[in-house]
Amino acid sequence: MKTKQKRAERAKLIADARALTDAVKEGETMSAEKNAEFDKLMKKADELKAEIDRLELLDSAEIDLGETVQRRAGRENISTDEAKARIEDENKACNAYLRNGMGGVPEELLPLARKQFKAAQSGELGGAGGYLVPPSFDTRVIEAQLAYGPMLMPGLCFGFDTATGNPMNFVTDNDTSNEGTIIGENATVGQQDVTFGQVTIDGYTFSSKMVLVPNSLLQDSAVDLEGYLAKKFGERIGRAKNRYYTLGDGAKKPTGIVTASTQGKIAASATVIAPDEVIELEHSVDPAYRANARYMFHDDVLLHLRKKKDGQGRYLWQEGLKAGAPDTINNKPYVINQHMATHATGEKAMLYGDFQSYYIRRIGGVRVLRLVERFADSDQTAFLAFERGDGNLIDAGTHPVKHLVMA
Repeated sequence: MKTKQKRAERAKLIADARALTDAVKEGETMSAEKNAEFDKLMKKADELKAEIDRLELLDSAEIDLGETVQRRAGRENISTDEAKARIEDENKACNAYLRNGMGGVPEELLPLARKQFKAAQSGELGGAGGYLVPPSFDTRVIEAQLAYGPMLMPGLCFGFDTATGNPMNFVTDNDTSNEGTIIGENATVGQQDVTFGQVTIDGYTFSSKMVLVPNSLLQDSAVDLEGYLAKKFGERIGRAKNRYYTLGDGAKKPTGIVTASTQGKIAASATVIAPDEVIELEHSVDPAYRANARYMFHDDVLLHLRKKKDGQGRYLWQEGLKAGAPDTINNKPYVINQHMATHATGEKAMLYGDFQSYYIRRIGGVRVLRLVERFADSDQTAFLAFERGDGNLIDAGTHPVKHLVMA
């Protein structure tokens, strides 16, 4: 009910903003005052959209929590009560380590803590010590990453986990120009070779940098230390991942989606994106990829496009009115990515295509390192989080993601 009311409020704000642009006569431009009013209304609409998304994410998280317990029970052939108890013990052991180090872990939980501590030192994970956090803490870090890393949004790219960090090779082939034929009786079948390529996905280490926590906070049991650290680690690593998965140049780092994309359209202007250019970018992508395609751009580009109409006078931007329905540009969903450039001279301002062709690898889990002595003179303990991963576009020459570049 709460989301339904907020959707109605948002629809009213958008209708009021549209009324301002509809009132502008052909050949005229909107006044600065009306522009400011439009931006104010749309800002409120965006804030409501963020609230709606958070409420829906919370509902989804509660469902996922129940499913996690059930999956654990099925995997280990135990009851759901036993699975819940094991998860609670893992969380207690992790919390004790974070607050007091291994020496502060209760004796009955030491086997669990030692197991996680040993796992973090595994060469296969590229470990250099620390503590491999339990799944529940790991999930909280991932959830925090999602808020700051749109490339990590569930269902956008093809994400997968591996236990070890060895390089993985993905074979590609482009056979789109070849087709079968009809042969005559007793005729010899012709030969057509397929050209294969290869894309390698490696493992790079992302760091949260040091998070300093006052020792008085560690001693306060009322403070949700795990929640605080998970949020900090997730925000920092999420931003780093998103930057490299967007803009990375592939030189001892991930190859970002913008870097790997192919030119689809050059805008006529250095600062203005015309509605027809948006449509032409869409049609530069092979129809095979358009069924699951979407746009990606900076928020400034969205603001620019919101006032645009197509040749029939319809707005390119449309709000999603139903629960779970996304807002769209030219009837296609879009993703806001603040690491992309805006619509300025020579910049790749828009992407369009099937982002499932971009592979994101996550290796192992989050490792946490606790540094006690380094900041002892300031009565603080430092925490560091590490996570390994890589990303690249699997493109066999069919170019599943293309960009619009400004003149």
